[in-house]
Amino acid sequence: MTKKSKIMMISPVELRDKLKSQERITLLDVREPEEFEICHIDGSILVPLSEFGEHIDDFDQDKEYVIICKEGKVSDQAGSIMTKKGFLRLRGLDGGIINWANSIERTMETY
Repeated sequence: MTKKSKIMMISPVELRDKLKSQERITLLDVREPEEFEICHIDGSILVPLSEFGEHIDDFDQDKEYVIICKEGKVSDQAGSIMTKKGFLRLRGLDGGIINWANSIERTMETY
């Protein structure tokens, strides 16, 4: 990755392991509803980046969040918004939902 990420990334394998261990994490999918309908990780909460600022106060700063987008770039924007609001426990899914589909959920439809 050439661009320095604002938030720490989590690999699909690390995320899968966290989900399997039932670790308490919240998955925030920041794609648009049409994208979410095509594919998403079970348990994800859809909060499109276009509406993100309106919903930021609904989130608990004490929780751990994994931000999901298509390829891992847009999650930085959402992470930046959350960081400015005082959220510290943030990770972005490295490579986004596409990387998840290619490495974990290989039967997942992608776009």
